[in-house]
Amino acid sequence: MLPPREFEALRQHIKSVETVKGAVLAEAGRPLGEIYLPHGGAISLVVTLSEGHMVEIAMVGRDGMVGAAESLGDGVSVTDAVVLFRSRATRLTPSKRMSRWLLRANELRDGETRPMTQELLARMIGVQCNAISIAAHGLQQARVISYSRGQIEVDDVDALQRSACECHGAVKMRRAQLFGNPP
Repeated sequence: MLPPREFEALRQHIKSVETVKGAVLAEAGRPLGEIYLPHGGAISLVVTLSEGHMVEIAMVGRDGMVGAAESLGDGVSVTDAVVLFRSRATRLTPSKRMSRWLLRANELRDGETRPMTQELLARMIGVQCNAISIAAHGLQQARVISYSRGQIEVDDVDALQRSACECHGAVKMRRAQLFGNPP
């Protein structure tokens, strides 16, 4: 549903995958590896109670996302996510989450330089430091960000937006709709 030009900018950062019945896409208490946007089918979000029983707390279909809340927080899944009915889904990887996180942090820094390490970023999006290092190196080579020990700076906001998952723009637009544009 995106305009063709915007979809083309995102195409290289997303992958369409088959979701198989019974597959576990996320495990409670573990870092979230990917975010899934189902095209159809259903994914059950379940929690395990103290007695060991599993209870479904939500069902995600083509109108939702698996991992959206976690990707905006510490990157750790609070539920198990189990595929109920097979389908296809769009999968976003941690490098898109990293771009989204950097965009939001850049918006909130109020023009001040703030320390930001790859280790902190890895904890925030729930991946290993080497994944951040690889993604950050690629963004630095493309002159989107620059980093040195303890410091990550955004050099090209527009390019970073193109490399981020579309959820950043969607959340920003929704926030503006709900609260109006900030002064």
